[in-house]
Amino acid sequence: MPAFDYSLVADIYDQYVRADFDVQFFRDEASRAHVRVLELMCGTGSLVSEDWVARQRERHDRQI
Repeated sequence: MPAFDYSLVADIYDQYVRADFDVQFFRDEASRAHVRVLELMCGTGSLVSEDWVARQRERHDRQI
């Protein structure tokens, strides 16, 4: 069976998949870690904070 090309549905995925029951669990776990946490295989990035995104943009802009 060939691999599915997820880029075909990436733009509309979040509109149809509204599963957020695990978000609070992962936020609680990350806050207890007391270290920086990267969720591997994060899919759509639903747990990536806006603050993290802003810091990454700043870091990227400094490197250019």
